[in-house]
Amino acid sequence: NLGVKLSGWTNEGLTHSYLENAKVSELLGGETSFKSLIKAIEDSGAKVYPDGNVQFTLKDEPKNDDWAEALDRYDACVYSYDEMTFEQFGPKAILNMNALKRNLNGYLGLLDNYNIKTVSLGEIGKQVNANYARTEDYMERQETLENLEAILKEKVDAGYSIMGVNGIGKLGKYMSVINDVPVKSAQYDKCDYSVPFASMVYSGHKDITGDIINLSNNDRKDLLNMIESGVGAQFQFTGEYYADLNNTTAREMYSTVYNDIKDYVLEDYNYLKTALKDVYGQKIIAHERVVDGVFKTTYANNKAIFVNYNLTDYNANGVTVKAESYAVADYPTMETATTTGGAE
Repeated sequence: NLGVKLSGWTNEGLTHSYLENAKVSELLGGETSFKSLIKAIEDSGAKVYPDGNVQFTLKDEPKNDDWAEALDRYDACVYSYDEMTFEQFGPKAILNMNALKRNLNGYLGLLDNYNIKTVSLGEIGKQVNANYARTEDYMERQETLENLEAILKEKVDAGYSIMGVNGIGKLGKYMSVINDVPVKSAQYDKCDYSVPFASMVYSGHKDITGDIINLSNNDRKDLLNMIESGVGAQFQFTGEYYADLNNTTAREMYSTVYNDIKDYVLEDYNYLKTALKDVYGQKIIAHERVVDGVFKTTYANNKAIFVNYNLTDYNANGVTVKAESYAVADYPTMETATTTGGAE
């Protein structure tokens, strides 16, 4: 199930202005090139999800009543941070609910011109923002969540297939594809081990992916996290050399040039495909810690995946899992289990 999320194709690019009057970026070749790209993706058998971040707009636009306000009465903004220097960059203004609805309708109106019903709505599902403006636009986060839920339901009922992020609250119910599903603890609290709760809830119901693999800091462990959680692969590619993005709001895309990383991408993709080929799309019915560093995820089709994060092999009850690897076993007859796929 290959889906292509196409970002940066409208207005100014990745960090864009209002989408209420969205148009195809001329820098990318305009409407003719956009149509050709969409056709090429669809002809390959993949689904294309043009992406628009409908909750935000560029902060460098003039202040107006469409922006939400923070508790301190200043403009409500979201910043990105350089992980090395902690420098703030790329402020995005959070839109109030009325502006968000206009933004969304304008964006979908553009896609309707190309008969596109598969859409990505930026960070919908990841962030639920309040608006503390001293006006009729005042809205707490719970009310925002309820409004977003109603909006997504309306669009799904109208035939749209929505790609979102994280699936917070009830919003995941209306998404066909959910990216960035958490597969490990955020480590805000001290605990013995993580439980992949979100993937357990969505498994068998939604197409789900983990974080972007080629931006991972620990490739092997992150791949094992994804195998334990049963989530699909997500990669991010650019056509621009990463050094040219260093002083832009896209500076975090440091390992995304396809021609440079395609061999690594295919290696990681095939590793995950081999591990999950018998279980992806199946419902997770159980998850448990077998011993410290070894976990078992059981699926509705009577398959279980063991993941071993330790530096030594695990061998018990007829199951052998090599160090920092996985094994697929038939369940529930674990004493005579057959194991496959334990990659070196």
